[in-house]
Amino acid sequence: MLRHRTVCIPIWCIIMRTYTVFISTTLLLLGCSGGLHSPNELASLQEITLKGHMLYEYDVASWIASDAVIAQHPDPNNLQYFLAKKDQGQWTVVFGKQHESDKAFLISYEVAIAKDFTSHSMKEYSPPMKDTGWYANAAIALQHSLRDFGASEIKYNYYVLADTSGIFSVYLVPAQTSSDIIPLGGDVCYSVDAQGTGIITKTKLHNSIIAMPKASENTTAGMHTHVLIPTPVETDILYVLRQKPRVQHYVVSSKHIFVIGADGRIRISTER
Repeated sequence: MLRHRTVCIPIWCIIMRTYTVFISTTLLLLGCSGGLHSPNELASLQEITLKGHMLYEYDVASWIASDAVIAQHPDPNNLQYFLAKKDQGQWTVVFGKQHESDKAFLISYEVAIAKDFTSHSMKEYSPPMKDTGWYANAAIALQHSLRDFGASEIKYNYYVLADTSGIFSVYLVPAQTSSDIIPLGGDVCYSVDAQGTGIITKTKLHNSIIAMPKASENTTAGMHTHVLIPTPVETDILYVLRQKPRVQHYVVSSKHIFVIGADGRIRISTER
């Protein structure tokens, strides 16, 4: 059972808590959402839902892995970034830092999460293990995104995913630092090329940050409006899935009202 507490390592804070995971086995063409060409395209809504589930699984895997690593009282100088990767249905989270002289990522801890998220195993590398593949490129993609985003007084979490073509999607999402408030909005998604050498696109997913009160047993639904993108986005799904208890959430755009169910699925409620 995970406890309610705030955990901070460099540029990363999370609220540890209980969770429920719906396992996704679909291979995704990820990339940042930019809205649908037609809101009636059911497949596009399903893809957004699956992206949101991937972000949530990333979140849960990170919670489990961070608990395991922090218990080892690690040297914070070796924990510049953490990176999570899903391969054949299983998440692996590594903690380490970029090599000073070449494009490599030095892994100090590696945590493998069981497919059902009920257990994990951890390896510690001393000296750190040098990676020049996926994790190294993911770290470079993250670094490009953080440099472009700049400094912020608000704490942000990051999520680094890669699609089947090797394009990285880097999400920067305001961190939940209070057990009573879940921030919604203020998030950005970067698409970075497969070698992690440059930003392709930068997509602002919401216009501002809303301090949303945590759902209670009396909460029946939540709601927010969309100005920048005319449909729900994957971080909306992440927001809904992180709630406990989970409740449906309405997204109001200029032409449609969408409903995100407690399971993260999207449907069109009405036309405006």
